[in-house]
Amino acid sequence: MRLAIAFAAVVASILAAAAPSSAEDKAALLASTGKALQEQLACLSSPRPAVAIRAMMKNGLVAETKFGADGIPVFRPTADLYVLGERVLFLTGWEMEGDEIRKPFSRGPGTAPPLFLAVVLDAVPRDISYREHMVRGSDGVAIGSFSTIEPTKENYSKRGTTITCYGGS
Repeated sequence: MRLAIAFAAVVASILAAAAPSSAEDKAALLASTGKALQEQLACLSSPRPAVAIRAMMKNGLVAETKFGADGIPVFRPTADLYVLGERVLFLTGWEMEGDEIRKPFSRGPGTAPPLFLAVVLDAVPRDISYREHMVRGSDGVAIGSFSTIEPTKENYSKRGTTITCYGGS
């Protein structure tokens, strides 16, 4: 619960911030954004990709790429953004908000992907200090949110590491 409150406070500060006016302001914004992403990727609760991605778009920290597919947008940072000490190459995610699918996400009814937030980092998995989060029920199935870390094999990047947090109920 404390993590969710802390994350909400960081996101609120990112959303409230005006576009950075100096290099120092932008560096601070990038650092707090990296920290907020890292907290979401810890995956102790369901991620909030809509909040995170919209805040980064508003502040000019990400730009949408041509690599999105099936209503799932893919973004690239517009400046050096770091998570877990590694440079972020790409960021993606998807979230349905209530009964609505709002920009930057899209999708047809009945075809929605799961709630998730993912980053592609410019490093190999063994060089990243990250531990997957998963709680399994007695049947071995994940309960609640869970995360993965694996070598990147996306159509837009074959190098690096992808860390993904999936939301759970």
